[in-house]
This record gives sequence, structure tokens and C-alpha cells, in this order.
Amino acid sequence: MARIVGTDLGMLSSELEKLMLTGSSKIEKKDIIEVVEGKRTYSAFALIDAIKARDTEKTFKIYEVLKETEEPYSLLGALNWQYGQFMGAKNTPADRNYYYKVFELLHKADAAIKSSGSYYPVELLLVRLLRLSRQK
Repeated sequence: MARIVGTDLGMLSSELEKLMLTGSSKIEKKDIIEVVEGKRTYSAFALIDAIKARDTEKTFKIYEVLKETEEPYSLLGALNWQYGQFMGAKNTPADRNYYYKVFELLHKADAAIKSSGSYYPVELLLVRLLRLSRQK
């Protein structure tokens, strides 16, 4: 369950309460997946695909789903890892410049999350990444 929800004790407690409300005498792995993940079909990778496609509506639709189960740091970490993979591929100088700007935005979002602890820096980051992808 910690892999799905993260290590935040409040989130884990909330998910355990949901599991207790199912009324099952024995909770199995499939129950945890069904209750905790629900019918979620999105991942942080789908979020990046929507950003790359410059689809604002889809980006925020996916974000709203992810926000229910992901901590801001988890989303930021997934974005950072995925963009790192893209940057590691063979790129033109223009592509590398684009990724340097992406990592600058990720760094600013990281600092903002640390100081605020809220989701707002992630939302602002998504707006900025969408704008940057349109300039590419």
C-alpha cells in the first residue's frame, strides 16, 4: 500500500479506514488495489504525454485524478525522472535547451513545495510546462 499511496501517515491512515469500511473479515491484495487505486487509469507518465501533446484539458484531468492518491513530491519525482529519460536520449541543441528550462521549472517547483507543502506549486508547474511545450 505504501508503494501506491506513499509514506505519508495521514494518507495511509485514510486508506486503511477505507479498507475497514469494506466490511471484509480478511483483506487481500486485490482489495487493497481496488480500494486504494480505484478505477484510476492514469499515471505520471500519462501526465507527461498530455503535456507533450500540449493538451491543457487532458493534463489537468489527469492531474486531478493523480492528486487524489499522489503526494506533490511523488508527482514531482516522476516528472523529474521521466524528463531525465527524455534528456538522456539523443537530442538536438534546441531539445537540450528545452530540457534545461524544464529542469529549472522542476527545481523551482521543488523549492516551492518545500516552503508551502501544498499542491499549488505542482499546478503552477503544469501551467509553466504547458507554456514551455507550446514554445518548443
